Amino acid sequence: MSILKWIFTHGPFSPARKAGAAYRRGRFKKAFALLEPMADAGDPLACRYLGLLYQFGHGVARNWHEALRCYQLAAAKGDVEAEFRIGALYDQGEGFAPDPVQAANWYRRAADQDHAPAQNNLGDMYFQGQGVPRNDAEALKWFSRAAEQGYAPAQVNLAHMYDYGLAVHKSSAEAARWYLAAASQGDAVAQFNLGNLYATGQGVGQDVAAARSWYRKAAKQGHAAAAEALDQLGGRWRPGTSRTSWAVPAATRPPRRCAAASR
Repeated sequence: MSILKWIFTHGPFSPARKAGAAYRRGRFKKAFALLEPMADAGDPLACRYLGLLYQFGHGVARNWHEALRCYQLAAAKGDVEAEFRIGALYDQGEGFAPDPVQAANWYRRAADQDHAPAQNNLGDMYFQGQGVPRNDAEALKWFSRAAEQGYAPAQVNLAHMYDYGLAVHKSSAEAARWYLAAASQGDAVAQFNLGNLYATGQGVGQDVAAARSWYRKAAKQGHAAAAEALDQLGGRWRPGTSRTSWAVPAATRPPRRCAAASR
């Protein structure tokens, strides 16, 4: 349940409604004062949002152990987002030593309930062999499940699997399809990699204008390799010239895993 759904299940003057409004407006001290008694009464969403306040130091001193305790209370009542955030805490080791086995266990709990970021992160743990044995087939499975839900980081990861033939038949066309899905959502890595495919005609028709367009989109987001590629493509390569006259940069892997957002 999102905080918006939660606050609208209560009356217009309820503490839950007031806490939700304060949180959304960034009035975190007020939100904390309203959320704490609700969390003490066992409200799972209040527990989770109290955990967020503790984790990121919004309206209260930052305290990762209190954040973990709050998330665990919410998770015990079936809050899937809290399960994911527990996994992320153990994964990133915020405030305590990382524990990849615990991270994978908590990600799996959320992933089994179709939580797309958890599915992506669990897939990457399989890809990296962290907390679980390395297994590209399992990585592919979890990336696919998250990608099919429209989650851009997983779409990039899945495209990478097709791009390099990892646990699946190598297919530049499938790589291009998934890079496009993520690039259309503004993912800079996907935009850069899609530009590479257009520049070399792999999986798509060779199209210098499309390559420039995708490189430009990625470069505007600060992707250094895309800016360099755009400069090279504009100055050294033209349709009809040998591809060997211009070195296409290697495809970029996305960040290892996606961290939990602060809101």
